[in-house]
Amino acid sequence: MWYSDVRQRGTGKSISVGVVLALILGVGAGGAITLAASSNKSPVTNPDRGLTDAQRALRYSQLQGAFEARYTSWLEHLDIGQLALGKLPRESMLGTGVAAQVQTLAQAVAGAEYIVVGTATAIKPTPFSGTAVTLTVTDMMKGPSVKEVTIVQPGGLLPTSDWKGVIVASAPTDPLLLPGQEALLFLTRVAGSTNFSVQPVTGLYSITRGNVDAVLGNPFASELSGRSVAVVKGQIAALIVK
Repeated sequence: MWYSDVRQRGTGKSISVGVVLALILGVGAGGAITLAASSNKSPVTNPDRGLTDAQRALRYSQLQGAFEARYTSWLEHLDIGQLALGKLPRESMLGTGVAAQVQTLAQAVAGAEYIVVGTATAIKPTPFSGTAVTLTVTDMMKGPSVKEVTIVQPGGLLPTSDWKGVIVASAPTDPLLLPGQEALLFLTRVAGSTNFSVQPVTGLYSITRGNVDAVLGNPFASELSGRSVAVVKGQIAALIVK
């Protein structure tokens, strides 16, 4: 599940699913878990000490079930419209296991049914199936004309450990787009659905101040990152077979 491994930005720490669940639920050995923020070498109290494998598995299952129920309720009651999403802390998800399926820009262009530039207008997080992001299309480069697309990205909104704050969890290979953010997308329509899928790793390029930025793991990032949208669109247009 996408919340199972989140890296704390700025600390370089990765917290496993058992510790994440225990932290958020406030459950641990003796009712307390200690994480020192000042040093990666500081010890973490092990809530599993002395447990058998069966006891540990049962404990994790119970923690996960409790977390899932509480998280689902939390998300259902979260008023996203009242959040300043762009100002929320972002945490990086690890272990998504996604790799690029193409190695060149030409292959990426050929493999995409749609290539569009769009601006995110809304997000709809689901408890454990990622976040639906709706974008208004501002430029069609390939594919039948569409005015709007909805993609499903990994990650979403998580509560802080005290359940009072909100964190944006996002995958480095597919960073979650928030309302107002602009992106260049290589897409395929999902069969039997109105949604679109993003080409893994090579299908999402954020646009900031008119420049394009490829995501982590893109094999041809050096050809695109830092270049203006106009230049990148020219590169893509030259590769589209009419």
